[in-house]
Amino acid sequence: MGVHAFDEEPAHLALYRRLGATVATSPVGVAERWNAPVSRQVARLGEATDFPGVDHYVLTIQIAGPVVRRVDRPVTDEAGRDGTVSLQVPGSGGRFRAEAAAPVDYAHLYFRQSLLDEVDDGHGRRRGAGRLADFFGRPDGELPGQVTTYLTRAFDTTDPPGLIEMDSRAYLIALDLLRRHRAAPVADPERTGLPGGRLARVHGLIMDRLHEPIRLSDLAGAAGLTPYHFARSFRGETGETPLAYVMRLRLERARDLLARTRLPIAEIAAATGFASQAHLTTRFRRAFGITPARFREG
Repeated sequence: MGVHAFDEEPAHLALYRRLGATVATSPVGVAERWNAPVSRQVARLGEATDFPGVDHYVLTIQIAGPVVRRVDRPVTDEAGRDGTVSLQVPGSGGRFRAEAAAPVDYAHLYFRQSLLDEVDDGHGRRRGAGRLADFFGRPDGELPGQVTTYLTRAFDTTDPPGLIEMDSRAYLIALDLLRRHRAAPVADPERTGLPGGRLARVHGLIMDRLHEPIRLSDLAGAAGLTPYHFARSFRGETGETPLAYVMRLRLERARDLLARTRLPIAEIAAATGFASQAHLTTRFRRAFGITPARFREG
C-alpha cells in the first residue's frame, strides 16, 4: 500500500469538477495507490478558479493554450505558457489564482507533504524542513521534462507502468522540487552501496512476489532504508535501477516458464507480474528481440 497515496480523488480535482471543468481523463493512480496520481483537464481560468485550501500539493504543467497570468498578487509578471510548470501548496487556497483568455489544456500531479518528508529522511534532514513555496509559470530546468515523462507513462495503456517505476519517478520530481524551491539545499547521500545481506533480502522478496505489484517502499523496507536512499544505494551496488532489476527478473522467469511449461502465455504474464499478455509481449520483444509465442515455437 502506498504510504503517501490518496484514498480518494484529490480534493483539488473534486473542486474542479464542481466548477464545471472538462476533466479529459479520470484521475490515474488513485486506485493503483500511486504516491502521486495525475489528471488532465481543459478549463477556462478566471473568477471561478478561486479555491478554498486543499491538504496536498498541486503541480501543474501547461500543455496547450493561451498565456495564463497569475492575478492573486497586486503586482506580478508571472505568466504560464506551454511547457511551464506551477505549484500550489497546501492551504494556499484563494491566494493562488490565474486567468486566461481561452480554455487551457493542462495536467495536475498531486502529492502530499509526507512524500517530501520521506525524501528528506533519506538525506538525514528533519521532517518538516522540506516545505515548498509556491511558484508559477516556470521553465524550471529539468522539472518540466520529468513531469512530461511522468504523464506520458501514466497514460500509457500499451506498456503500463508499474509501481516501482512511478514511485521512482515521483521521488525524483520531489527531490528536484526540494532542491529548487526551499531555502536549504538537499545534499546527496554519501553512501552508495547495500551493506551485508541486504541485497539478498531484496532479491528474495522480489522472487517471492514476482506475480504481484511491488512498490519501491517494499524493497526499501527489506533493505532497511528509505526509498530514495535505497534507490541510489541499489544502483551503486548492482549497476541497475530497482525498476530495471525487477523487470529483468520478471522477463527471465517468463522466459523460463515459456521454455519449460505449456501454460498459456496469458497465465505466464499474470504469474510474472505483467498487466496483460500484450504487456508481456511488448516487454519481451524489447528485451529479447522476439515475441513470447515465437520464442516458444523456436
